[in-house]
Parts: sequence; structure tokens; C-alpha cells
Amino acid sequence: MLARVAFGLVLLLASEVLADFDSGCTAFEQGDFAAARKEWAPLVEQGLPQAQFRLGCLYTFGQGVPQDYGLALRLYRLAAETLLVWGTADRLIVPAYAARWQALIPGARLAMLEGAAHMLPYEQPEAFARTLSGFLA
Repeated sequence: MLARVAFGLVLLLASEVLADFDSGCTAFEQGDFAAARKEWAPLVEQGLPQAQFRLGCLYTFGQGVPQDYGLALRLYRLAAETLLVWGTADRLIVPAYAARWQALIPGARLAMLEGAAHMLPYEQPEAFARTLSGFLA
């Protein structure tokens, strides 16, 4: 019973998020870029890649916001799927940072390579290539 309630709550929240995203798309299509930004900005904070990309477009072309290529680029990067590959023996940027970075990048995946330090492709080329290939597949 509790599982059904939780599932229903997830569906309800997802439909609200998509409704807000769609409202932003409608505003954009009508040329109301400020309204589109207003709808998409909270979704960017929630980590919705579609909203991150669309808001990046507004900043790229200066539609309803000051043109800002740097911010647009950051928004585009947030929208991209991200794989963090970290060595468990890294002493330059210690592994404790890996989980923190993963938490800060919406939807990021983390792969820890056992025994590798900071130069992963050189230290464990096969494991690195396998990890990267799995992510890109």
C-alpha cells in the first residue's frame, strides 16, 4: 500500500514538473521569453536537463535575458550526462571529493577505479576505457 502511495506521489510530482516545462515551452513559442525563463528557472534548480538546455538557449541568444555565453555554456554542461571517474588512491584530489562532486552535478554517475591515483588513463588504461565505453554505450 505504501509503495503505491509513493509511486502515485512520484507520478504526481513528475506531471507537475512536466506541466511547468511545457508552460515554459508555450511561452517561448509565443515569444514571451521572460515567462519561459520564469517557468524553467526553478526546474533548472531541480536538475531537469531539458530546462537547463532551454534556459541555456535563452542566454545564448539574449532572449528575455542579457546575452551571457559563459552562463549559457555552464547550463549546457549541466544538461549533459556526466561521468566522474576517480582513483581510490588519488592523493592530489582525494576520493572524498568524488561524492561531493557527484552530489553537486545533477544526475552525475561516479566510477571509482580501485588502486588508481590521479592519472587514470595511464595507470589503468583498460579499466578506464571499459568504464568510459560503458558510459558512452
